[in-house]
Amino acid sequence: MKPAYALIGPPAAGPPVARLKRCGRAFGPLHAHSLENVGSTGGQGQGEDRNPHPPSSAHVGEKRHHHHHHHHHHHHDRDGKQSVLARARATFKAEAEAARTSTPASTTTTDVPGTPPSSDGSKFGETIASIRQELREQRALLDSIDRMESSTDAEAACSKTRDSVHPGTECTTRTTVREDTGTVTIEAQVRQSRGDGGGGLCSRDGVALAALAASNAAKRVYEEEAASLRSPPGERHRDLCRILQHGKIVSSRRSDHESEFFHQSFLVELECPETAERVKALFKPRSEEGEQSGWHRVGAEWVAYQLNLLLGMDNVPPTVMRKGEICVDGQTFEEGSFTYFVEGARQLNGVEPEVWSRDKGAFLSNTRILDVLIHNSDRHHGHFLYGPHWAPRGGRWETSMGAFLIDHAAGFRKEACVRLDHENAFLTGPTRVVSARTYLHLRYLTHRVLEQKLGAELSLSEICELNRRKDAVLDYFDGLVFFHGYDAVVVD
Repeated sequence: MKPAYALIGPPAAGPPVARLKRCGRAFGPLHAHSLENVGSTGGQGQGEDRNPHPPSSAHVGEKRHHHHHHHHHHHHDRDGKQSVLARARATFKAEAEAARTSTPASTTTTDVPGTPPSSDGSKFGETIASIRQELREQRALLDSIDRMESSTDAEAACSKTRDSVHPGTECTTRTTVREDTGTVTIEAQVRQSRGDGGGGLCSRDGVALAALAASNAAKRVYEEEAASLRSPPGERHRDLCRILQHGKIVSSRRSDHESEFFHQSFLVELECPETAERVKALFKPRSEEGEQSGWHRVGAEWVAYQLNLLLGMDNVPPTVMRKGEICVDGQTFEEGSFTYFVEGARQLNGVEPEVWSRDKGAFLSNTRILDVLIHNSDRHHGHFLYGPHWAPRGGRWETSMGAFLIDHAAGFRKEACVRLDHENAFLTGPTRVVSARTYLHLRYLTHRVLEQKLGAELSLSEICELNRRKDAVLDYFDGLVFFHGYDAVVVD
């Protein structure tokens, strides 16, 4: 299910409160604490009490800071416990003295079994019970304070606060984002800037403004976290891309793989200028004929690599675009793509099924999703390879060997037709499962992200079409989950 944001209205009593709650399977619940509307006399928020002067109408100030929570009032609660004990002793002494003076020393009172106790004894018992109850309440309060103090430092370390000034309403909002295990809390408070409580804000206005501040804070959290998830999966990717982008070509020759349409490609060796490390790459020069026909669009190689990273995959070898004077095999080209060449690779259909069958469903699903997005109808057995991975690591890559994808230069042809319910090269039928990681990352592919990341090689209309296909892919899997259940469709 798509993560959703829901605005929950204020409670029946107390200050205006709004809560923003995010629900989703991939993350823990996002609870929203109270979004308080603090009156003109000020109040306590997260941190110190503030009552800023009204800003000018031409200025909007904004500042961010980290803060820690302090609990100076805890000593008062402990003093409260002391006062309860003192009152208990005083009450006990007073009532004992009253009982002693009201009964003559020479008189002996004997309670007869079955008769009700004396009024003095009943009152004394009620006093003791009341004292015990109050002590229990004080003990529970002190225990909760101790727990709060022990967790304050850890909570404050993951807390971020932002104050925003709103000149048009003569008030400020403070939003606080706190992270705990499995929970992200967003809290917003509204404070009047004018001391007389003016500014034209009623209670409902305060709730609406607090909700807007919380919504903006949630958007910032989303953008920051999504950006971190879209970063390359490791240093090895950055190192390889740096060599591909800036490495010196020390040797080159024509590729052994001949294109069906006689498009040129070259196997080159590049040397890192800083470390002298050498890697091999496949160079595809940009050609006017290849661009016009759509069958040799070298920029699509780079787009496929970038999109593969945006989706949380690692199935396409590192690829960069280079411009300038590129001399290979006695020829000079102005621009082209360099893709990391995996030595020792072989076609995947020649590998024993049990070697890679554990990840077969997710891998073929990821392949079809990528091909649908880039509109690549040229996915045959020759484009599925198996060999040493360029960035082996624990988890998804338990060994250095893995399946990967090559040759995406036929992407983004207008006449292509690629669907999720089409057959694939391995004849396993329509795509019916999706990786949980890919399913989540598809939701991060907004039009803005696609334009920022892929705009160097794609036109605005192509980005719009890519975004439309992404929405169709999400709708397809959302429908499968609705009819068949999450566990039947989403795989780890």
